[in-house]
Amino acid sequence: WKSNPAVQAFMDKMSFGTDFAKLEQYYMQQLLDIVGKLDRGYIIWQEVIDNGAKVQPDTVVEVWKGGDSGWQKEMDKVTGQGYKTLLSSCWYLNYISYGSDWQKYYECDPQ
Repeated sequence: WKSNPAVQAFMDKMSFGTDFAKLEQYYMQQLLDIVGKLDRGYIIWQEVIDNGAKVQPDTVVEVWKGGDSGWQKEMDKVTGQGYKTLLSSCWYLNYISYGSDWQKYYECDPQ
């Protein structure tokens, strides 16, 4: 985005300055508004609500942040806002490993 003149012009027009988080939030909000009009539910990553997007009350939020030790805090934050959640933090793709460390995956239990 930083090297694209059209994106930079759009960000200037929208008064985003150099804050790419605002650009991402704008994009996600536009997309959520379109999908919301289709009368279908959707699943979003947690940073969408972390960044302040307005989502439907029945939205499912995938909690992927927090890793092995911080996922509880992230789950509390998302469920505290009333959303259903899908926990993937403990099993996220970049944590896949093989061997004797498989037991840690059983320690991540949201109950």
